Amino acid sequence: MGIMKEKALNAYFKKLEKRLRRTQPPKQAHKIIAQLQCSSGCYFEEHPNASFEDFIREFGDIEELDLALLENTQDLSKLTDTAHFKRKLLILVIAIVLFVKLLDYGLCIADHIEQANTEIIQKETIIY
Repeated sequence: MGIMKEKALNAYFKKLEKRLRRTQPPKQAHKIIAQLQCSSGCYFEEHPNASFEDFIREFGDIEELDLALLENTQDLSKLTDTAHFKRKLLILVIAIVLFVKLLDYGLCIADHIEQANTEIIQKETIIY
Protein backbone atom coordinates (compact mmCIF):
# COMPACT_ATOMS: atom_id res chain seq x y z
CA MET A 1 0.00 0.00 0.00
CA GLY A 2 1.33 3.43 -0.90
CA ILE A 3 2.38 5.96 1.71
CA MET A 4 -0.15 8.53 0.47
CA LYS A 5 -2.95 5.96 0.57
CA GLU A 6 -1.93 4.91 4.07
CA LYS A 7 -1.86 8.52 5.30
CA ALA A 8 -5.25 9.19 3.73
CA LEU A 9 -6.68 6.07 5.37
CA ASN A 10 -5.28 7.01 8.78
CA ALA A 11 -6.74 10.51 8.47
CA TYR A 12 -10.04 8.98 7.34
CA PHE A 13 -10.18 6.65 10.35
CA LYS A 14 -9.22 9.43 12.78
CA LYS A 15 -11.93 11.74 11.46
CA LEU A 16 -14.48 8.95 11.47
CA GLU A 17 -13.59 7.94 15.03
CA LYS A 18 -13.86 11.57 16.15
CA ARG A 19 -17.36 11.78 14.63
CA LEU A 20 -18.41 8.41 15.99
CA ARG A 21 -17.45 9.38 19.53
CA ARG A 22 -20.16 12.05 19.39
CA THR A 23 -22.90 9.54 18.62
CA GLN A 24 -21.57 6.19 19.92
CA PRO A 25 -20.17 4.99 23.23
CA PRO A 26 -16.32 5.03 23.13
CA LYS A 27 -16.00 1.24 23.16
CA GLN A 28 -18.51 0.91 20.34
CA ALA A 29 -16.76 3.60 18.28
CA HIS A 30 -13.41 1.86 18.76
CA LYS A 31 -14.94 -1.49 17.79
CA ILE A 32 -16.47 -0.02 14.61
CA ILE A 33 -13.15 1.56 13.62
CA ALA A 34 -11.27 -1.70 14.26
CA GLN A 35 -13.74 -3.64 12.12
CA LEU A 36 -13.55 -1.06 9.35
CA GLN A 37 -9.74 -1.11 9.43
CA CYS A 38 -9.78 -4.90 9.14
CA SER A 39 -12.26 -4.72 6.26
CA SER A 40 -10.17 -2.07 4.52
CA GLY A 41 -7.08 -4.28 4.85
CA CYS A 42 -8.95 -7.16 3.23
CA TYR A 43 -10.26 -4.84 0.52
CA PHE A 44 -6.78 -3.61 -0.38
CA GLU A 45 -5.42 -7.17 -0.34
CA GLU A 46 -8.11 -8.22 -2.82
CA HIS A 47 -7.69 -5.04 -4.88
CA PRO A 48 -4.00 -4.09 -4.66
CA ASN A 49 -4.31 -1.41 -7.34
CA ALA A 50 -7.32 0.27 -5.70
CA SER A 51 -6.95 3.94 -4.81
CA PHE A 52 -8.25 5.75 -1.76
CA GLU A 53 -11.11 7.05 -3.93
CA ASP A 54 -12.02 3.45 -4.79
CA PHE A 55 -12.07 2.69 -1.07
CA ILE A 56 -14.40 5.65 -0.47
CA ARG A 57 -16.72 4.47 -3.26
CA GLU A 58 -16.76 0.97 -1.76
CA PHE A 59 -17.16 1.88 1.93
CA GLY A 60 -18.63 5.38 1.78
CA ASP A 61 -17.34 8.72 2.97
CA ILE A 62 -17.29 9.73 6.63
CA GLU A 63 -20.69 11.45 6.56
CA GLU A 64 -22.40 8.49 4.88
CA LEU A 65 -20.90 5.99 7.31
CA ASP A 66 -21.70 8.14 10.32
CA LEU A 67 -25.33 8.56 9.20
CA ALA A 68 -25.72 4.84 8.46
CA LEU A 69 -24.27 3.89 11.85
CA LEU A 70 -26.43 6.47 13.61
CA GLU A 71 -29.56 5.07 11.93
CA ASN A 72 -28.57 1.55 12.97
CA THR A 73 -27.99 2.75 16.53
CA GLN A 74 -31.40 4.43 16.61
CA ASP A 75 -33.06 1.26 15.32
CA LEU A 76 -31.26 -0.76 17.99
CA SER A 77 -32.21 1.73 20.67
CA LYS A 78 -35.87 1.37 19.71
CA LEU A 79 -35.59 -2.39 20.15
CA THR A 80 -33.70 -1.92 23.40
CA ASP A 81 -36.29 0.58 24.66
CA THR A 82 -39.08 -1.92 23.94
CA ALA A 83 -37.21 -4.70 25.73
CA HIS A 84 -36.44 -2.32 28.60
CA PHE A 85 -40.14 -1.41 28.87
CA LYS A 86 -41.17 -5.09 28.87
CA ARG A 87 -38.61 -5.86 31.56
CA LYS A 88 -39.84 -2.96 33.72
CA LEU A 89 -43.44 -4.06 33.23
CA LEU A 90 -42.58 -7.62 34.25
CA ILE A 91 -40.80 -6.37 37.37
CA LEU A 92 -43.79 -4.17 38.22
CA VAL A 93 -46.23 -7.07 37.84
CA ILE A 94 -44.05 -9.33 40.00
CA ALA A 95 -43.77 -6.60 42.64
CA ILE A 96 -47.55 -6.11 42.70
CA VAL A 97 -48.17 -9.87 43.02
CA LEU A 98 -45.63 -10.10 45.86
CA PHE A 99 -47.17 -7.10 47.60
CA VAL A 100 -50.67 -8.61 47.38
CA LYS A 101 -49.39 -11.96 48.69
CA LEU A 102 -47.58 -10.29 51.60
CA LEU A 103 -50.65 -8.22 52.40
CA ASP A 104 -52.83 -11.33 52.34
CA TYR A 105 -50.34 -13.18 54.56
CA GLY A 106 -50.24 -10.23 56.97
CA LEU A 107 -54.03 -10.12 57.15
CA CYS A 108 -54.14 -13.88 57.82
CA ILE A 109 -51.64 -13.48 60.67
CA ALA A 110 -53.60 -10.53 62.09
CA ASP A 111 -56.81 -12.58 61.90
CA HIS A 112 -55.10 -15.53 63.61
CA ILE A 113 -53.80 -13.28 66.41
CA GLU A 114 -57.25 -11.75 66.85
CA GLN A 115 -58.85 -15.19 67.08
CA ALA A 116 -56.24 -16.30 69.63
CA ASN A 117 -56.92 -13.20 71.75
CA THR A 118 -60.67 -13.79 71.51
CA GLU A 119 -60.26 -17.40 72.71
CA ILE A 120 -58.17 -16.25 75.69
CA ILE A 121 -60.79 -13.67 76.64
CA GLN A 122 -63.59 -16.26 76.33
CA LYS A 123 -61.67 -18.78 78.51
CA GLU A 124 -60.96 -16.10 81.14
CA THR A 125 -64.63 -15.15 81.21
CA ILE A 126 -65.73 -18.73 81.67
CA ILE A 127 -63.38 -19.21 84.63
CA TYR A 128 -64.96 -16.37 86.54
